[in-house]
Amino acid sequence: MRDKIKDNEYFKCYIDKQKNRLKFYKNKLPEIDTSKEKIIRSMKNAIFTINFEVIVAKYSKGDDLNLIREEYIKAIPAFREAFSDIIDMNTLQFIALSVLLNVDLFDDEEFLVLLDKFEVSHGVIEIFRSKEDVIDINSYKDIKQFRPWVAELYQKPEEREAIISKQLSNWYRSQRSSYFYGYDKVKEPLYFGYWALEIAALVKVLHIPDDSFKNHKYYPYDLVHFGG
Repeated sequence: MRDKIKDNEYFKCYIDKQKNRLKFYKNKLPEIDTSKEKIIRSMKNAIFTINFEVIVAKYSKGDDLNLIREEYIKAIPAFREAFSDIIDMNTLQFIALSVLLNVDLFDDEEFLVLLDKFEVSHGVIEIFRSKEDVIDINSYKDIKQFRPWVAELYQKPEEREAIISKQLSNWYRSQRSSYFYGYDKVKEPLYFGYWALEIAALVKVLHIPDDSFKNHKYYPYDLVHFGG
């Protein structure tokens, strides 16, 4: 077990339930009239979301990272099918997970085509794509409006460890507007883990020392160091 909130049986139940939901959506999707674009889009989003949540739940449960990496690679087509110009939390977390699992999503030609098609301009994604070679980090709207602390990582490189530690301390509270906030407190098995994948991926690509927060309950330490 990696998660400190729920136990093994909880996650087994959660994953079984989600797999049944995934099977339903996959079987139902081909039956939808092609003219019903909104319904098709909604179902593709659901398929991607379930795939992502199951991968995270398997990490929470303590599954082997190599097997999780295989599951991630299998989920990439569903990610591409659901991708749009709206970079929501799950989209960003999925891309962050590629960094942590050493899957170079930016070598995927179909994904690169989608980035161009939707004219994606997202500072954190650009960091994941080009590592530290980011020019004018403050020009990205997502960073200026929602993640000024990411700009600080570049402006104050000597304080990176402290900046990350502070963000981890605020991680759960910062997700109050996210759909999964509070899932661990409801009776129905909806919780899949509160891992700070975006923060962890930044730690990895920017080579930030992480010994001081390696045991933080939302920090996936072994993912950051997966593959050396």
